[in-house]
Amino acid sequence: MGDVFVEVRRTGSVEWPYEAAIELMWVTLGVSLLTIPIVFAASRLTYLLIFRRGWTLHITANLRIESFRYPSKAAALADVDRQRALAAEWLPPEPEKPVRLPTRGRSKRRPL
Repeated sequence: MGDVFVEVRRTGSVEWPYEAAIELMWVTLGVSLLTIPIVFAASRLTYLLIFRRGWTLHITANLRIESFRYPSKAAALADVDRQRALAAEWLPPEPEKPVRLPTRGRSKRRPL
């Protein structure tokens, strides 16, 4: 039916915009040298302690987004084909009906 996009990512990890971080580091060298390692360590601890090394499978198809958590990367990769086949069967959303404005009396041209 439509395109199905599947992505496997670590659960709870921070996505790093490396280019922006490097540019920011040159602008504010002292602050970046302190904050980047702290944020990276906080991200890793969140991934290890709170989410317990889980992996998330993100599926996008027909304007619908679903996420499924797995305990390991191997389990997530093993389920990719099955989830892709299920996502291909998702129906596209129904088109929205236009909103009709209330009118004055018999005239259909002038809304209130």
